Formats: sequence, C-alpha cells, structure tokens
Amino acid sequence: HWGTLMVLLGLIETRGGKSAVV
Repeated sequence: HWGTLMVLLGLIETRGGKSAVV
C-alpha cells in the first residue's frame, strides 16, 4: 500500500506549506 503512504506524505507536505503532488 505504498500509494497510500505517498498520499499521506503529500497531504502532510501540503499542510506544511509545500506544493505536493496529488
């Protein structure tokens, strides 16, 4: 389920103020 991890990391980076890949 690496896809889920990538999504979660993306959300965290977005909330951190970075432009994460959806």
